[in-house]
Amino acid sequence: MDVEPVRFGWMFLDEPVERPTMFCKQQSAFIVPFALKTLFPYLWMDLRYVGVLVRILVSYVTNRRRRPPSFALERFLEQAAALSDKPFVVFGDETYTYADTDRESNKIANALRSQPGYEAGVTAALFMGNEPRFLFTWLALAKLGSPVALLNYNIRSKSLLHCFNCCKAKVLVAAAELKEAVEDVLPSLMEQGVTVLLLVKSCDTPGIVSFSDKVEEAADTPLSPSVRSHVTFKSPAVYIYTSGTTGLPKAALVDQNRLLSALAIISAYGVKSKDVMYINLPLYHTAGFLRDNDKDHKVRLAIGNGVRAEVWREFLSRFGNIQIFEFYASTEGNIGFLNYTGKIGAVGRVHFLHKKLFPYTLVKYDTERDEPVRDANGLCIETSTGKTGLLVSKITDITPFVGYAENEEQTERKKLRNVLKKGDLYFNTGDLMRIDKDNFIYFQDRVGDTFRWKGENVATTEVSDILSMSDCLQEANVYGVQVPGHEGRAGMAAATLKKGAWFDGSKLYDHVVSYLPSYARPRFIRLQSSVEVTTTFKQMKVKLVNQGFDPDNIQEPLYVLDDRAKSYVPLTAEIYRSILSGSTKLYAVTAIRIGMRMSKIKKNFSSMLDCFLDRVKKHPEKTFLIFEESAYTYSQADRESNKVARALSTHAQLKEGDTAALFLGNEPQFVWLWLGLAKLGCVASLLNSNVRSKSLVHCFSCCEAKVLIAGADLRGAVEEVLPALREQGIRVFILSDHSDVEGIESLADKIEKACDEPLSPQLRANISLKTPALYIYTSGTTGLPKAAVVNHERVWMSSFLQVMVGVHSSDVLYLYLPLYHTSGFLMGLCGAIERGITVVLRRKFSISNFWNDCRKHNVTAIQYIGEIMRYLCNTPKKDNDKDHKVRLALGNGLRPDTWVDFLQRFGNVRICECYGATESNVGFVNYVGKVGAIGREHFLYKMSSPYALIRYDTEKEEAVRNSRGFCIEVPKGETGLLVGKIGQKTPFYGYAKNKQQTEKKKLRDVFVQGDLYFNSGDLLRIDEEGFVYFQDRIGDTFRWKGENVATTEVADHLLTVDFIEEANVYGVKVPGHEGRIGMAALKLKGNAEFDGTAVYQHVKNYLPSYARPRFLRIQDAVAVTGTFKQLKAKLAEEGFDPAVIQDPLFFLEDGKGYVPMTQEILTAITEGTLKL
Repeated sequence: MDVEPVRFGWMFLDEPVERPTMFCKQQSAFIVPFALKTLFPYLWMDLRYVGVLVRILVSYVTNRRRRPPSFALERFLEQAAALSDKPFVVFGDETYTYADTDRESNKIANALRSQPGYEAGVTAALFMGNEPRFLFTWLALAKLGSPVALLNYNIRSKSLLHCFNCCKAKVLVAAAELKEAVEDVLPSLMEQGVTVLLLVKSCDTPGIVSFSDKVEEAADTPLSPSVRSHVTFKSPAVYIYTSGTTGLPKAALVDQNRLLSALAIISAYGVKSKDVMYINLPLYHTAGFLRDNDKDHKVRLAIGNGVRAEVWREFLSRFGNIQIFEFYASTEGNIGFLNYTGKIGAVGRVHFLHKKLFPYTLVKYDTERDEPVRDANGLCIETSTGKTGLLVSKITDITPFVGYAENEEQTERKKLRNVLKKGDLYFNTGDLMRIDKDNFIYFQDRVGDTFRWKGENVATTEVSDILSMSDCLQEANVYGVQVPGHEGRAGMAAATLKKGAWFDGSKLYDHVVSYLPSYARPRFIRLQSSVEVTTTFKQMKVKLVNQGFDPDNIQEPLYVLDDRAKSYVPLTAEIYRSILSGSTKLYAVTAIRIGMRMSKIKKNFSSMLDCFLDRVKKHPEKTFLIFEESAYTYSQADRESNKVARALSTHAQLKEGDTAALFLGNEPQFVWLWLGLAKLGCVASLLNSNVRSKSLVHCFSCCEAKVLIAGADLRGAVEEVLPALREQGIRVFILSDHSDVEGIESLADKIEKACDEPLSPQLRANISLKTPALYIYTSGTTGLPKAAVVNHERVWMSSFLQVMVGVHSSDVLYLYLPLYHTSGFLMGLCGAIERGITVVLRRKFSISNFWNDCRKHNVTAIQYIGEIMRYLCNTPKKDNDKDHKVRLALGNGLRPDTWVDFLQRFGNVRICECYGATESNVGFVNYVGKVGAIGREHFLYKMSSPYALIRYDTEKEEAVRNSRGFCIEVPKGETGLLVGKIGQKTPFYGYAKNKQQTEKKKLRDVFVQGDLYFNSGDLLRIDEEGFVYFQDRIGDTFRWKGENVATTEVADHLLTVDFIEEANVYGVKVPGHEGRIGMAALKLKGNAEFDGTAVYQHVKNYLPSYARPRFLRIQDAVAVTGTFKQLKAKLAEEGFDPAVIQDPLFFLEDGKGYVPMTQEILTAITEGTLKL
């Protein structure tokens, strides 16, 4: 029987005979009744998993019953006898057969036996990296019956001594390159009488014995099994170190029984005897020690843990059809899971037989108190399906927990008593998990104070202890921070200086290098006057984690570890920018991919409808839309839209090129109607469901629609404008089964009777990228709504926003924004179709149902408008605020303070703030998560979509031009008007039937004679690092006392007053005065009362005199648009006349504060006797 070599692994872990694996394609092709597969999609895999478990048990029991006892070493010796000349290990250019490996380990064993200070059976420690001698030495020690402590070769000094001592090793075998680390602790080892062997041929250091020369001279004769006759199943085999959640590393004891179990479990991964295993994980770690042009390879299987869902998908997409087996386990744990179905993102699956053999459960866990939640009887509470809980596993004879060597305290801390009944005993994994309704298990987080970096667990308490030993630091709060483009979290410490000490970056660098492995060294240091603690004196980390390491947001001194300078150096904006370059590269790759995708679409045209039909073909039964209590698959949506298309073709005589207006709110029929119109090659005009009367007729008329389709609930609004519509010969349909009103036809009944068969693509054969697809209405800053022309190319580009921010096909999007708007329709619905995801659609935003909906439907991505996020932050806090699966929030208009509040309260949600407008030809995405920014400049984007910020005169409301008549670009850091160059790749199509407004948005002769730019109407600022910030909207900035006042800035300051919930700031005209004076409409929190003195004191402290609102108006609610933008125009028109306004009004009286506005004050102002 042939057995292929393992690249740095052990083939003896598998049987020499080839067996069919439980996951091979031939088996999956077995005929299974279709109905059974449909009802129980994972039943076949579950049954095969039962077979694997039985095989594991039989193998395990068989090995246990063999006499003399058969351990892992015996398994190797059997393979060496059967496959002596077969390659076993390939390392660089070296190849070692099974026989070579056996002989090499014999030589090391014989050399050890002759070495003074070594006795067979004593514990020895290995301190070396991945190399063949690691394997040879481990096998040699196993032949001598010696337990082996596998030391992490990154540890140094105190940690190295601790790890060595806690396993009571008598011998240390170290690699030559680690000589310096050994010499550092040599005095302590010599005091303990430890024999130190270095893998070199000669050594002059007293206390260190050369060992390679002794091995060369030793015989390669086999050792008698009697040498290890003392070994039993309960004897220690290896010690593997785990940082756990606190203190120095702990030595998890792996006995022979546990090692034998690992050999039996290997077969569950589907590893075949002919496979070649590639190992690059450290052999001192469980993962490495216990495990067996891009697509041009023969890799068929990948075994491991910790792969994120998005990386999983990317890996398969890039490197081909590799079977990934994600698993969950820990060195010392007594429970593990295997994802035997290949479900992306899951670490395993609940199986009744597995649970019977290895009892476990998830219990509720209080992350603030850092302990399980218990009921009135003192017992733990099991979590329900879909809820996150602490994984605990019952300690039994079959599932023991051996604990940590020489560390009874930490061993006891991992035990949980009285879990489900009095007297029971469970192992506390320290991991928060979640089990979904399909019984898949997902890793959520790690409890305690451990974070993971470079594939290693870092115990914050250990790092904190080491830092506090330094000359300059008094106290250190250590935590992990996310670094864009990197897995895990990098170490950071908020520290205080010792009295009279100053920060010495070089000394601190030397200190951490001496005591900590590279992955555990804090990359960032933040100096504080005091370390924040809770009322129970636990260090506060959450706020610090959220603040990260951005020098723009943190005023305290920041330092970064610089290995080249061998020091902690000040963290400057330039260094911060270079760290973020990882995100910049990711953005560039994504942008290039989108560009390539668009090139293909241009070459072989397809529309968003075609994309939808492709999703229908690929996953017809996947849920596409969830609305209230109903769910619709992609195939159902296809059939419903087919019926709509046929009904409209027959009864409304709509054909390719016609326009139909949709006048309804968020509901599935909106989506079916749009898809149906697209199948006919028609253009959809998306009317704002809130417009009425004159505005409604205007919106309908300017897109030249032939048909109006309205929701049943909007019948009244339609009847109001029906005469005007009938005059124009417009067909009007309403989504009801019947209509008694002349001129209004029912449509629901006609759709119901229509056929749901697919329509011919020839009906839309003349559609192209430049053909109008939609009309979406934007109010702009003045006049009636304008219909922005959105062609098919623009639909595609807008949909790609979800690609840019990392939405993937397994996400569930929560969509409550109106579908008549760009955000809801293009970014939300079309983006979801492009990604092939599930959409949870709501009629409108509900503050009381938001999080309940997210939990109910397992929402992972949400869209937002800034005001919505603030509404959520203003709700009363609840214990379950962080109990959700939302990982991504995409939107715009989020203020920095709300951004920070949202993250602190609702957990680690990635916020992707973006900027754009329906008709605009320029936009930005904040792809790095910089708080407050709407995006970041990128040279690739600027090359393809040229733009600039130019000086703008807010008083004259026009761009400032130089003596040659050209605009002036503002320098970095200054506010300017954003303009985007109009060209072939960045067109501006304007507004339907509104040439005047279209021309007003064009700016000519900007930098050269004859050039043409789009005027965004927005004032932005770009800082030195290229981050883009929204400053204000032209029209939202007013001028008073010769100064520009930004309404958003004033509103932000007002919102920091503790009793103000909302603030809408605007400028009002004052008779006899130039410009406009500041006024604010306020909504107070709850039952709070207005305190004029407090507000006055606040604005006096934070705002210059010209920016302080002179008038305040208290409202029950601040009026907003359908997309939650504040309404200012009407308020500005109403002014501050107490005779006209019924709301409470207040006037800022110099030196006194805000006093009630009276008619006398108004008269004094208008007559000019009261100076402003």
